[in-house]
Amino acid sequence: MWQERQGQGPQPTRGHPRLITDVRTTPATQSDSSQVAEIQESLLQRGLAPAVHLVDAGYITGENLARSEQRGIRLLGPAPPDTSPQAREAGLGLDAFELDWERQQARCPGGKASVHWNPSQDRGVPCVQIAFAAQDCEAFSLYRQCVRTTSPQAQGRRLKVREYHDYVRRRRQEQRTPEFQEQYRKRAGMEASLSEQVREEGLREARYREQPKIHLQHLFTATATNLERTARWLRGDE
Repeated sequence: MWQERQGQGPQPTRGHPRLITDVRTTPATQSDSSQVAEIQESLLQRGLAPAVHLVDAGYITGENLARSEQRGIRLLGPAPPDTSPQAREAGLGLDAFELDWERQQARCPGGKASVHWNPSQDRGVPCVQIAFAAQDCEAFSLYRQCVRTTSPQAQGRRLKVREYHDYVRRRRQEQRTPEFQEQYRKRAGMEASLSEQVREEGLREARYREQPKIHLQHLFTATATNLERTARWLRGDE
């Protein structure tokens, strides 16, 4: 996990060197998204918090978007797509429903209100289970695009919505805009940095066993990279 930041330099008119400020070595069992809070808190404590934190889709969750906003950081990256069967089959995915968290009610694209709103857990993450009445769904003209069932009897639509879903919904809408795409284009520079480490420093190949030693290797790699980048910047090569 590499975290880069523009450093301070004597010639701001030609930009600042891009330096690695955080190095994290995590087990493969840990998700990318679980690292966001720790990274941002570390940067805040050192006075290095960015206004915009560029990440890929693996770091975007509703909770990360919300918590980043609370820290005064804009977490910028594309939200993962809706993976519900309806969304995959060009039907009515979760984003087609209006959610009223205060009233604890959802409204479907056909204008009908939910009949159940039950707080629950999804693999340890707070969520709500939402249900619509079967008779309301059956009367909807897009019933087959909304309810997946092989039963001859009408079924009501069921939704499982995680906490902070509205943040994900807004990001999915935002990432379709030209403004978002222009801002996110800067992410390509970070991918180029990772590619440089993989090609020149063998970043994906551990020379040692056990995580503490592998982390030490990563620290050496980051230090060498920063020294090289600083030298190039001082020469005016970048």
